[in-house]
Amino acid sequence: MRTIEAAAAWVDRVGLALLFPKADVVLPSLWREVNGSEDDNWAVREPDGTFVRWSEEMGFLWNAKDELPARGLACVGKHLARVTSLVAPRLLPTLCAQVDRTVPEGLVLTSSHLVEQDAGWGAVAHDLVDRKWRLPNRLPPAAEARRELASLVLEGAGELTAADLAGVLGWRRAQCATVLDELAPSRTESEFRIWTAP
Repeated sequence: MRTIEAAAAWVDRVGLALLFPKADVVLPSLWREVNGSEDDNWAVREPDGTFVRWSEEMGFLWNAKDELPARGLACVGKHLARVTSLVAPRLLPTLCAQVDRTVPEGLVLTSSHLVEQDAGWGAVAHDLVDRKWRLPNRLPPAAEARRELASLVLEGAGELTAADLAGVLGWRRAQCATVLDELAPSRTESEFRIWTAP
């Protein structure tokens, strides 16, 4: 993947993703798509470890994280799992609705665009999610939104525990189990309930 358009299409297809992989979070990462693996080969280094330059993959990813929201192609910010994540614009009303209109801290501010500086790297400008993305006045019902998000995460992962879903969306585990029970059958392994995508 080497174009912003391809990255945007991927985010739209998966719906929810991380910028970089996180071991205990079941979402896909844009880094893996760009790099072809989860390896942390972000930089080219001398044999003694001295930094030479960012890798081509990291250069693209670092630009994409700013270009995607600037062009209105993906919402980027600490919206999921308390790390930088990407949300397809079509899912923003659903993500906001699942919290009964009480917007969590992670859904207040979002990356807007890059502001060039006189020296060094540019600075990321932030905006309110509602203003940047012009959310509709009428959001889906909260219960429907929770089911849609849980279904999306379950489908992407193949199988989940309540803790897996809680790690992505920040819900209580009991709430995760209730929503997952509405979507899929579960089995118990080593005292853990595991839901499998239909």
